[in-house]
Amino acid sequence: MSELLCRRRWGFRIGKLALAPASRPALKVTLLLNAALLALFYVAWCWLDYRLVHSPQYPQNIADGDWIFALIPVLTLATNLVVYRGQGLRTALFVAVVASIVLVVLFLGVVLVFGIPFHLSIGGSL
Repeated sequence: MSELLCRRRWGFRIGKLALAPASRPALKVTLLLNAALLALFYVAWCWLDYRLVHSPQYPQNIADGDWIFALIPVLTLATNLVVYRGQGLRTALFVAVVASIVLVVLFLGVVLVFGIPFHLSIGGSL
């Protein structure tokens, strides 16, 4: 009975060794995974921005960190494809592409809202 409740509520079933994913990743798992990716990308952007602002070549080298914007959709796409690999190519690709687009838009919003004040607080200029 508890295994059935676990499977319905969280999308996981209890196996012999550990928690094994059910046949389809739950929406909560997908949202948490992509939220963690968003936080990871923002922390990476902050670290890179800090390094660039405190380098001797600042502000001429500020465009050296633009490569992180190309990594966001690629890593999001790859991560979601791996999570949904058992659902067939069409479903996995659809979820991965939608998640990548949404994550890029959210990342730009996070950088505008939180990243610019961070950039200014570490001595950067616009």
